[in-house]
Amino acid sequence: MTQPSGTVTGTPALSFPQRVVGMLFSPRATFESVVAYPKWLDVFLLTTVVLTAAWAFFLWSPVGSQAFIDQMVSQAERAGRPTDNLPQMFPIIRIATVCAIPIIGPIFAAVIAGVLYGVFAAILGGGGTYKQVFAVGVHAGVVSGVGQLVILTLNYLRGTMTSATTLGVFAPMLPEDSFVFKLLSAIDLVWLWYLVILAMGLSVLYKRKTAAIATSFLSLYFVIAVLIAFFKRGA
Repeated sequence: MTQPSGTVTGTPALSFPQRVVGMLFSPRATFESVVAYPKWLDVFLLTTVVLTAAWAFFLWSPVGSQAFIDQMVSQAERAGRPTDNLPQMFPIIRIATVCAIPIIGPIFAAVIAGVLYGVFAAILGGGGTYKQVFAVGVHAGVVSGVGQLVILTLNYLRGTMTSATTLGVFAPMLPEDSFVFKLLSAIDLVWLWYLVILAMGLSVLYKRKTAAIATSFLSLYFVIAVLIAFFKRGA
């Protein structure tokens, strides 16, 4: 088989289980195989099905449903909206939330891949194909998927929708309405992990340093977190 550009010569084709496990324990070697043989459908179906099932279990469980309702009520109260009808609306919202996962997931993956492909191909002059970029993004999604499963598990055990993986959990002494606390709460360790892994995959594809790509991603993420904190602070 002829290997696409941006690959390591002699890279073996990895099986579906090898690619899934490899994303957690040897991501660079796994990305080398993914770039050479850009399969993605099996991994994408796995992450989509698992996350859809996990959210369904959470939202249909008594603990998860109550946590979700409590969050809706809390958000409505802060916005000054009525809360009386929220428990009655929850069954519809629950179904919509679960159904949205397999719909939004492909759209999100395609858009992200398109943006990354455009940046590297049109602006930086990279030689990778869209299929390679898409495969890299899908496999990086294994990491974010595992992170979401951890968050859901912790939320279930804690009986709350408040994420336990943001930097805000390390600063409980700060007032919740302070800018610093809202900024820390907007920075999620799962997203940081995902962005670093994604940067590693793109560095393999485009033969660039992981640190440079990761720094760009994390800088953009920090700017977005600052904007979110400003918006929430003024809300």
